[in-house]
Amino acid sequence: MGKTLIKKAKVLKLEVLGAIFIIFLGSLLHFTYEWSGKFWLLGIFSAVNESPWEHLKLAVFPATLWFLLERQWLKKEKIPNFVFAKVKGIFLMPTVILVIFYSYTAILGKNYLLLDILSFVVAVFAGQLLSFWIMLWPPMKKIYQQIGVVFLVLLLLAFGIFTFWTPKIFLFRDPISGGFGLEEKKRGEVCFRNECFNVELAKTEKEHERGLMFRKILGKDEGMLFIFRDEGIYPFWMKNTFLPLDIVWIDKDFRVVYISKNTLPCEENLPCPTISPKEKAKYVLEVKGETAERIGLRVGEKVNIEI
Repeated sequence: MGKTLIKKAKVLKLEVLGAIFIIFLGSLLHFTYEWSGKFWLLGIFSAVNESPWEHLKLAVFPATLWFLLERQWLKKEKIPNFVFAKVKGIFLMPTVILVIFYSYTAILGKNYLLLDILSFVVAVFAGQLLSFWIMLWPPMKKIYQQIGVVFLVLLLLAFGIFTFWTPKIFLFRDPISGGFGLEEKKRGEVCFRNECFNVELAKTEKEHERGLMFRKILGKDEGMLFIFRDEGIYPFWMKNTFLPLDIVWIDKDFRVVYISKNTLPCEENLPCPTISPKEKAKYVLEVKGETAERIGLRVGEKVNIEI
């Protein structure tokens, strides 16, 4: 009895440590693809965009790695149902993440980073505790362990395959760029009434920082659209910008909330001021100076954005 309790305590400790390991490594995998300069091989097990599907990798791959490590550490313990238990726990994690995500976004109408993080943590602990519980069951037939391994391999293969050949459905769509998998949409269209602009898309932090710096030519129907994950107050400045620009802040409902007209480049050797709106925005459009005046653009106007 004493040995059994010690064994249970050891396994439970490993499951809790595993949850911490999965959360830590999964958090890193959210950024490794970008950090690597978008190296395609890392994209197999790292998030390549902000779609719900890509975020499931952050739980599944670290949990699979922990499963393999734990199997070695518990080899002498001969835990019944170990493989089946771990596979069930791994499958529960993405299920919980999706259920929580689609439930709260259906209620609140949008996603929140804090709730996404909490759902990830809850899912990981739920999966690890389910594994521990199944290990306490009476021994199961070996066929169930084998079936579990087959399903896990299929899931891992699906992540790899769908990274490169991505189904064009909602689960795989990046809400920020509108792209799927490794596909990157570089251009979009922004229209005010009958006036449309062919825009470059700035989605990453590096693209936000560079913007239209050092550009010497910009057509009257061209521009750049900055896309942010969440609504917020996003100040802009004109450092290293050679052209006067109209800067237009647009909220999540696609309404203009602020316009900085004919914003001049910063003068060399002088402090470069920032232009900061008082209203929150999700998109910021930069177009050639005097465009807003030319087309009669006003705050409150509805915008059509195709990305």
